[in-house]
Amino acid sequence: MSEDVKKSKKEGTKSKEKVSASVVIKKFFTDIISEFKRVTWPSKQELAKQTVVVIVISGIIGLVICGFDAGFSMGHQALMKISDML
Repeated sequence: MSEDVKKSKKEGTKSKEKVSASVVIKKFFTDIISEFKRVTWPSKQELAKQTVVVIVISGIIGLVICGFDAGFSMGHQALMKISDML
């Protein structure tokens, strides 16, 4: 190995300089703010449409689950009546 590679490997194993927690936290929040600035936010119309879609789909799924629950309940009651007859 060349001397430069050996030096870089040795330097890489050294512990990094300690950074205070306040600096790390400040950098974290500045990074978050910069990421939020790059986000493409939906318009009010798009947001309203998507909200309606979510509410409608949630209602449909709720009705389907309610239907399955009622069906299983009726089936269970029917099985219990049959077992009482035996």
